[in-house]
Formats: sequence, structure tokens, C-alpha cells
Amino acid sequence: MDSFRLDDVLGAVVRGLRGAVPGLVGADVAVLYPSRPHHRPVVLAEHGVGGALEDVQSRVRGGPTRDAAAGGKPVVSADLWRDERWPGLDLDRACRMFPRRRAALREVRGATALPGLRDNGGLVVLTAYGNRPADDATLDVLSRYERLVASAIATVSASAGTEERTGRVLAVLHHRALVDQAKGIVMARCRTDADTAWALLHEVSARAGAEPSAVAVELVDEVVDRPCPFGARAVGEPKARRIARELWAAIGTDPGTPHRPSTPDTTVASDETASEDATDDATDDALDDATGAMAVEHA
Repeated sequence: MDSFRLDDVLGAVVRGLRGAVPGLVGADVAVLYPSRPHHRPVVLAEHGVGGALEDVQSRVRGGPTRDAAAGGKPVVSADLWRDERWPGLDLDRACRMFPRRRAALREVRGATALPGLRDNGGLVVLTAYGNRPADDATLDVLSRYERLVASAIATVSASAGTEERTGRVLAVLHHRALVDQAKGIVMARCRTDADTAWALLHEVSARAGAEPSAVAVELVDEVVDRPCPFGARAVGEPKARRIARELWAAIGTDPGTPHRPSTPDTTVASDETASEDATDDATDDALDDATGAMAVEHA
């Protein structure tokens, strides 16, 4: 596998963004650990000022890449240095940290960060910086290139690792496919786009205290009702399962017209239902707000 080194492949991916993102000033692929906020990102590949800006974000503990990792969703900024979300990001300070990059850093305006593969607590984030405001078009480009990043990492990891590691990589990819399938289900039922579908999944899950990806997997199982290979659901999440059932009840009957789900039957007591019942109010409130808003938007 010497001819297929991960840094070479990912380097080609971030360099390829030059022809796809107008005004690209920098890009990078980094692994972050959201549960360890003081941990420095591991930069797997960089172009232009990408690596330097990872160091800057790490120093001030804020920025698009870190927010994308912490929130598990895309982050777009029209003006990186003036974005109120990251008051610690200062152009002059960045230039002092990297004097040789001063000219390029002064060109940076927009930033887009897109989270991808997650394994062993680490999250891979693809970030691009341009000399103009970032927008949905930039995010669309990164979505395509992020698939190349995921494929490269999965291929190298599976080829260079043990049978156990190969199985884990396959499980991660299968999990990712289920998340994409769940977004497709929401898109079809609510007649919306991928970003809005993921926003709904994220909003409902976050407000009820569950991982969006776990809810997505449970939603697919609820709708498709088939076993998952590779041990992708070796350990289920009762809370995520309940939210998925409620979400499907809300959107599954009449496409484009979400409604508030009926209250589930809780007459049969068990350890699982007891733990699920504690989240009923939060789940119902989140579904009521999120699906109600979508019904108005897409009526």
C-alpha cells in the first residue's frame, strides 16, 4: 500500500478544491475530538493557510472547524474575522503567529467546515477558506469532496489494519450510509432539501438529548425494518429509538404535512420504557416545534 498513502490522497483532495471553490485561499482535513476540547487537532492534509488556521483556532479555542466538530453539523461563515461567534479570531493576532502567511491570511474572508467520518471519538472535518463570503454553493462543493475524504480514509484504514479494524471501518461506512438514507426519508416526506432535513434531525435529537446520527439510524430501522450488517446496531439507544418512532409518526402519514405525533402507549413497564418515558416531554416538544415549523415553511 506504499503507492496509496493517506497523506498523498488527502493532499490531492484538498488541492483539488482549488478548481472547485472560487477564490480558495486554504483548506485542510483534520481530526478533532469533541470530548477533549483541549486536544489539538490532527491535520491529515492541508493546502494554503488551512493548517495555520487550524493552529489559530486551537490557540483561541474557537472557530468554524471546532464548531463543526462540536455540533456535528456544517458551519458556514461569510466573514471569518468579523464573525461574532468567534470573537477570539483576530486577523492581526493570526498574522503575528504566522508572519510568513500574512498576505494569504489577509485574503481570507469566508470559511466552510463540514464534519464527516466519526470513529473512536474522533471526527474528521473538511474545512475550506476563500477570499469571498462562503455560501450554500461552497457547502455543496465540500459535500462532494468530503465523500472522497471518507473513501480514502476508509480504504487505507481497512487495507492497513486487522480484520477487526476492517470490520469497524465497514460499520462506520454503513452507519454513514444509514444517516444519508435517513436524510432521504425526511426529504421525501417533508418535501425539502438535504440541509433542511438534517437540520430537522439535528434539532429534534439535540433538544431531546440524543445523538442525531443515532436517531437517523433508528429512523431507517423504523421505516425499512431490516437488520443492519457489520454489527452497526450492536448497542441500541432507547432514547434515540423513541425519538425516531415519534418522528416517523409525525412525518410518515402525509408527505409534506407533518403533524404532532400521538402520545405513545406506556402501559407496559420495562427498564427500556422507563428510561424512554423520562424523555417524552422533551421529545414531544422538540417534534412539535421542529415539524410544525417545517409544515409552515413547506406548506
